[in-house]
Amino acid sequence: MKESTNRTLITNPKNIICIGLNYADHIEETSLATHDFPEIFMKTSNALASHQDIVPIQDENLHYDYEGELVIVIGKAGKNICREQARDHILGYTIGNDVSARSLQFRGSQ
Repeated sequence: MKESTNRTLITNPKNIICIGLNYADHIEETSLATHDFPEIFMKTSNALASHQDIVPIQDENLHYDYEGELVIVIGKAGKNICREQARDHILGYTIGNDVSARSLQFRGSQ
């Protein structure tokens, strides 16, 4: 099977918007309260690493954890988009490895 050459490289994304506590096993693991709305938080673009990059661990004494994440890349701006038109705004999908220092993460809600 021939690999597609139609690729879009995003080197400096404008926003990295994350959804936390979005599945039951993780909520149970963290013992955090749930809400009727998504837990939204942001990451800066310097939090990104490329394929096979090394993720620097700054403090070996902190408890680090990692999670595989579905990443949805938005390629078309919009506001108040109805469910039926949401896919028109998606550029593509990929996977991500979210690395967190749990002791720092649990100081606040995210």
